[in-house]
Amino acid sequence: MASVRGPASCRHRAEREGEPRPGLTAQGEPGPQKAPEEGMERGNRRNSGHAAETGKGRQLRGLGYPRSISPRFHPSQQGERVLDSKSRIGTKGERSAATGSYDVMRQSAVLADLRAKIARIEGVCARHEVIPFEIDAIDSRLPGGGLATGALHEIAGSPELADDASATIFLAGILARTEGPVFWCLRWRDLFAPALHLAGLHPDRLIHVEAGSDTNVLLAMEECLRHPGLAGVVGEVAKYTTTASKRLQLAAETSGVPAFLFRRASKTGPAVEGSAAVTRWRITASPSEDLGIPSLGRPRWRVDLERVRGGNPHQWILEGCDATGRIALPAVLVDRPAAQEDRQAAA
Repeated sequence: MASVRGPASCRHRAEREGEPRPGLTAQGEPGPQKAPEEGMERGNRRNSGHAAETGKGRQLRGLGYPRSISPRFHPSQQGERVLDSKSRIGTKGERSAATGSYDVMRQSAVLADLRAKIARIEGVCARHEVIPFEIDAIDSRLPGGGLATGALHEIAGSPELADDASATIFLAGILARTEGPVFWCLRWRDLFAPALHLAGLHPDRLIHVEAGSDTNVLLAMEECLRHPGLAGVVGEVAKYTTTASKRLQLAAETSGVPAFLFRRASKTGPAVEGSAAVTRWRITASPSEDLGIPSLGRPRWRVDLERVRGGNPHQWILEGCDATGRIALPAVLVDRPAAQEDRQAAA
């Protein structure tokens, strides 16, 4: 029957083999005893050495050193302060403070990223420059004092050819006040470049993209909008979806290039589908001024701002673009307040 070995059996075996018992000399006499302080000191040294070794291993793993290669670590006093430049510097409290500062910076970066994503979803992009009309009656109705670059704008005429021509010249005048090349995407090339030159848009700045269909026009616009530095991108379509307008709006926001959707032969009335365009304009021809002689006066348009984000719709009667692309209020409308004041003063 096997016996269970305990401390007594180990002691008897040591006596049989002639080994001295722990704490006794070879003659069986009591040996010198260790002082309690010395034993406690040795235990503390072992514990501190183990802790230092453990900390060293953690530092090595944190720095990515192989276990067989270690940088020089200097022993330190209380707090385990390490003075090596390749390792963590500072006491535990200092490291905790540094970690807290890092967490605050990381939270700030995360919050900034979330704000940017929310702004992109809501369509509130980074503030770009604007293209002013230099007419207070119009610029005061637009956020920022003009047409925002880095945004999508919709322009329409009507099934009448004269209205579509007026909308084309209105759009050419806006682009004439900018600098850089202009991409004009259309289904087939039926655009008369010399007429655009009369509105201030030189043909050398114009690049035609003949796409063949509305779908290809939208694809070409999105591709052109990915290149910053352009004066503008125009696309002539009969209709488009809300998803397509959102894609164009996001592309314009990213590059800062203004995008213009020109709806050819668009019927008057409320839009059937929604649009992500920041503004929506409708340009129709209006009778010009009667000069009293057999001659043609400066063209006049009826400009309807049907929709503007952050503003209210409005309507104006304007004179067409000159050779620099600028439009103007008719002289009768400009002088009307002064004439009323003169009549009130005379009364």
